[in-house]
Amino acid sequence: MLKDNFNKMCLVVIAFLVLVSLCFTLKANAEEFDAPADAAESVPSVQVYDPDLYAKLDSLQESVNALSEVIAADTQNTAPDYTEQLSGISDQLQILAEQVEPEADTTSAFDKPFSEYSLVENLLLILSVILGFNVFSLIIKNFIL
Repeated sequence: MLKDNFNKMCLVVIAFLVLVSLCFTLKANAEEFDAPADAAESVPSVQVYDPDLYAKLDSLQESVNALSEVIAADTQNTAPDYTEQLSGISDQLQILAEQVEPEADTTSAFDKPFSEYSLVENLLLILSVILGFNVFSLIIKNFIL
């Protein structure tokens, strides 16, 4: 079946590429793996009762609670209300933006009806059509015929 070396080499290259892609797939799946919550809880731990440690933890918790109360009271009393000033600034910015950006003229030449064209505009339109036809006919005449 696989008598010549070319077929064997192709088979080896294909097998190698499949193995490489399998390795990358396994690595990607391993990086996305999250350990279940039960695995972290099932680790045995040693519980030691140390009264000095619990006393230190209680005093630390009391100081953290006192500090958080002071910070909460501090922020409630000293926080100024800037909403009125911010609304005034945003109104001023809106006025400035309206003054800086003039309204763009949205009319184009193609919105104007043909009956409203002036004599000069009509003549320019006819001239451009004739010139375009002449250029087209010269191109056809020189390059095709």
